[in-house]
Amino acid sequence: MADNEALRVSTSGSPPWLVIAGEIDESTYPILLAGLAAAEGYREIRIDLSGVRYCDLAGLHRIVGLTWPSSASGRPIRRVVLHAAPSWLAEILQILGWDTVPGIALEELPLSGSGQAGSAVIAPEAVQGHRDVSGRSMAPGARGTDPAM
Repeated sequence: MADNEALRVSTSGSPPWLVIAGEIDESTYPILLAGLAAAEGYREIRIDLSGVRYCDLAGLHRIVGLTWPSSASGRPIRRVVLHAAPSWLAEILQILGWDTVPGIALEELPLSGSGQAGSAVIAPEAVQGHRDVSGRSMAPGARGTDPAM
């Protein structure tokens, strides 16, 4: 498990079930990376996002990037099932076209036994002034780019 006060990433099972709760931004990105490292080497990863209150594009990019094959290992695309993504996060995935990335699947229900209930909703004004790791604004209407940045 990787965590601090703002972000918690816990794992269980095989293939790994990851539960991510809190805010994913520049300050918590290293915690996200440490938590996602538990998924290395598996063909399928299940991630419960119901507890995510904020996610910048760099964090979302890294989660979607779990599908990409490793050039070093030559492994094929992995399947990443995103469970209970908050509606605002699912909408961002759709706007960017990342919901159709090969290997990504969206499921409405949280992982069984994850302990997460419901999803957080963030008002557009709550992201005013937030920036992702690359410095891009996360304000409403801000657009991302291709996931292969």
